[in-house]
Amino acid sequence: MAQFYTQAAGQMNPGFNQQIKAQNSQIPAIQQLYQTLIQGLQGQQQAGQLSNLEASSGRGVLKSTIPVDANNALGQQIVQQAGQFAAQQGNDISGIYGNVANLRTQQAQGTSQLANQYQQSDLRQQQFNYNQQQAERQYQLALQSARRS
Repeated sequence: MAQFYTQAAGQMNPGFNQQIKAQNSQIPAIQQLYQTLIQGLQGQQQAGQLSNLEASSGRGVLKSTIPVDANNALGQQIVQQAGQFAAQQGNDISGIYGNVANLRTQQAQGTSQLANQYQQSDLRQQQFNYNQQQAERQYQLALQSARRS
């Protein structure tokens, strides 16, 4: 059975390995996407804090808690959005891992099925050869019997 499994794996693995590699290659792009989104949030936070300070200065309330409160609220929004991005990144990467797991399951099942088909084919060939040998023996026996008579 091992030889049939090896033969089947040799046929099945290249296609599945290519699909798995394609799935895994998406992970760095997803990580880069969310890193860029989080960097954008950090830029928004800095711009928002500067805007809050300028607006407070323009209204003459720079020394009050108004800019601090506004910056804290902005920080909470940014942290919340960053958390949502992190969760979505985790879901996206988890989805890829799920796809890879499914591909590996299909690969194992397909390889096993193909190995079984190879084995069945080999058994049928062996049975055919055996039957052919038996027929040849019976023919030879019949021929010998006919010569004796």
